[in-house]
Amino acid sequence: NYGLYNSSQNFRLTNGTVYGIYNSGSMIIDEESKVTYGTLSDEFNNNNGDARYFYGAIYNTGTVTMEGGEITSTASRKMIQNKGTFNYNGGYIFSEHTAVYNEGTFNANSSKIESTRTAIKNYYGTVNLNGSEVRSATSNTITGDYGTIIMNDGLIWSEVGIAINDSSVTVNGGNVYGNNKAIVANNFKMTDGAVSGENVGVDSKSASISGGMIAARESGVITNTLNMTGGTVVSENMTAITVNSSGTIKSGEIHAGMYGVLSKGTLTIGTNDGTISENAPVIIGDSYGVYITGTATDFYDGILKGQVDGYYGTITGTPSGSILAEGTETITVDNEDGTTEEKIYQTDFIGEYENWLKVGEEEFNSIDKAM
Repeated sequence: NYGLYNSSQNFRLTNGTVYGIYNSGSMIIDEESKVTYGTLSDEFNNNNGDARYFYGAIYNTGTVTMEGGEITSTASRKMIQNKGTFNYNGGYIFSEHTAVYNEGTFNANSSKIESTRTAIKNYYGTVNLNGSEVRSATSNTITGDYGTIIMNDGLIWSEVGIAINDSSVTVNGGNVYGNNKAIVANNFKMTDGAVSGENVGVDSKSASISGGMIAARESGVITNTLNMTGGTVVSENMTAITVNSSGTIKSGEIHAGMYGVLSKGTLTIGTNDGTISENAPVIIGDSYGVYITGTATDFYDGILKGQVDGYYGTITGTPSGSILAEGTETITVDNEDGTTEEKIYQTDFIGEYENWLKVGEEEFNSIDKAM
């Protein structure tokens, strides 16, 4: 059923066209080679239901290293099925159905993967994307279940759906775009790069953001638990970050058309470390910087800005010896027609009392600091 079956540990395909490969050993496919789908007909595949073991361009349970080259299929539902280790170093993969069905480790390095439907399905596997471009035209680009996606650079693009939908997603660089949502995950981590969605940037049970930029028209980030130490999150029309359970925002910039942060549980802004900074984090909403409906919000560092007010709700904790101060700031904003406009924002930040307590030769502004 396959044009080539390999179980050896030192096989190398140097050139030519192969109609289907089954690999259980270790093999290298050079860039002059072309691999297309196997000899089984569509009728055979349909009559046997999920005949995933018997068709596709490559079925791998060992190790495949492909140095460029081309893999194409218009009929196979799982063009590359990987249960081992697949190293794809450059080249081009195209399928009208699923281009890569991964249950092992799939490493795409400076390569291009395109599908009319889903480009990569990842089940209990790991996909590492290093400078690669992955696109889908009519479906979600990468989908999975209990899998791990690590993107270090490159582009992931979904024309109509979600760019990445898997259990664990890490973005260390590159660009991710989804026409609906950019990323849906159980656990999301971002250190650099850019994520943008027409409706939602990131929808994840937990989110850790230390760098990069997340942008969306409606919701930048929706999460149960948040740890933000850097980066930028933007919502054009609605809320930049929605925290359903608990969140910590130590640094970074947050901008939104309505609410910078919507807190439905507990929220900590800044760090209670004895020093106060107005520089970070910066949280701006055209209505409110922070909109609080949850149980507790501690405010230790940064500045909150909103045209109505810096925050709505109750601040339950501030640093010892501090006051919650208010002010105004004029910000120049860009309009859709290309003009600019100056708008007045109400600001809230942490100020410190003057020293009023003297112990020996030292002066303090609170009993806690004196102890």
